[in-house]
Amino acid sequence: MSISEAVIKRRSTKKFNMEPLSEALVDQIADYIADIEVPDTSIDWDFDTLPYEDMEQIIDAPPFITAPHYLVLRAEEKMFRLQTAGFIGELACLKMAELGVSSMFMSEWGASKDFEDSLPFVISIAFGMSDEPFRTDISQAKRKPLSDLVSGDWEPYSDILESARLAPSYRNLQPITYNVSEHDIHIFRRKVFFLDPITNYAECIDAGVAMGQIYAAGLYDGHTVRFRTADPKPDAGKKSIYQITAVID
Repeated sequence: MSISEAVIKRRSTKKFNMEPLSEALVDQIADYIADIEVPDTSIDWDFDTLPYEDMEQIIDAPPFITAPHYLVLRAEEKMFRLQTAGFIGELACLKMAELGVSSMFMSEWGASKDFEDSLPFVISIAFGMSDEPFRTDISQAKRKPLSDLVSGDWEPYSDILESARLAPSYRNLQPITYNVSEHDIHIFRRKVFFLDPITNYAECIDAGVAMGQIYAAGLYDGHTVRFRTADPKPDAGKKSIYQITAVID
C-alpha cells in the first residue's frame, strides 16, 4: 500500500489482534518516526513504542483500547506541543497503514506513572494487526463535504484538501477549517466556547493531524510543503483560532 492509498484508506480501529508485530516491523515504524521533521524544530519531543503491560503501567489503568502495541508521544510544555504531537502521530499512522498495520488515537490524556525523567506525556496511539478492514473507498468515510471546510481559491489543491478532509478527529467533529490564498493553506481550529479543557486539548491535536495529512498528500503530489506562522495572521473570525499556514510549492 502506498502513502497515497494510506491517506484514503486509513481508518481508526478499535479491535486489534493481540499477536505482537515482529520486532523488525516495530523497528521499521520507530525508525520512520525518529526521522520525522516537525514544523517547529524548537520543540523537544520524543516517543516510545510500548507493549500492553507497559502502557497499563504508565497510565495506572487498563488502556481504553486493548492492543499489542502503543505509540506514546511526549513533548515539552511549550506552545504548539499538542499540534506537534498530532502531526507526528498522523504521519506515523499513515506509515503504519502503508505497512498494513492498523491504528487508533487514544483518549487517555495523561500518564500519572510515566517513566522517570520523561518529557510530559501528550497522547498515545494503539496499533497492531486487526481483522477490521481498511477503507476501500472514500465514500465510506463519514465526513463533511469539502465545501463546508474550505474557503478561497482551493481548486488547485483539491486533492491535498481532500486528504485533510479525511483526517480523523476527536468525536469525528471535524473542527479544522482551511482558507486558501495562492500557495498558502491557512489552517484554523474552531473556538471552544464552553469551559471544556479536554475538547480544547483534543482539537489542538486534531489540527496537527490535519497538518500531517496535508504534508503527506502534498509530498505525494510532488510539492514541497513547509509550515510557517503568517504575519500578519489571517482573520479567523469569531468562531475560529488560527493555527499555522502550509506553504505549497
